[in-house]
Amino acid sequence: MDIERGSYERICGKGGASIYPSCPQGAGYEMAAGRGESIETAVVSTTTHRTLIRNLNPDDTPALVRFKVLRTRRAAKFVSRRTGRPTLLVEREVADESAKIILILWNHEVDLVRRGLTYLLHGGRVVVRDHAMYLTRGSKGWFTPSSPIELIDTEADMSVPFAWLGERDKHANPRTTIRRIGGDGRRWSVGPMRKEF
Repeated sequence: MDIERGSYERICGKGGASIYPSCPQGAGYEMAAGRGESIETAVVSTTTHRTLIRNLNPDDTPALVRFKVLRTRRAAKFVSRRTGRPTLLVEREVADESAKIILILWNHEVDLVRRGLTYLLHGGRVVVRDHAMYLTRGSKGWFTPSSPIELIDTEADMSVPFAWLGERDKHANPRTTIRRIGGDGRRWSVGPMRKEF
């Protein structure tokens, strides 16, 4: 697994799961500088195979993705209709050596992922909205810092509508709605059915 060694800053906060519910027990710890221990033994991912951004698709849930944060595309504040609480949503453009994609961050997640740095997203979730694909943290996912990505590809954009479809699907009858069940139990489609975040 491609995980950096050395000194780590707390990603999940003190107590890990108590403050950041999606962090696994024991993930919110801080390594002493110079120990050189790997966090592989403390962080148990739902998958050990890293997926390149170019190879992501809505069936990849959960996913292990390594990316560099390029810039903030959009930020919005609104009141959640479900909870009635103020909610912050930020779209950040991230990339690896294969492609780029939009990462959706909610509320406290915004401070965990900073511009110019590289991270591993454990338990990532791939969602589709208006035929465009986005990456977000799953309900049991978390972020960890990673070694820098030297070369990134910003030409291939997986958040462009239909960019994630195969050639066969792109030429399918546009009146036909293809519906599937994603790993989170929600439906996604490449037809007229619309899915909200």
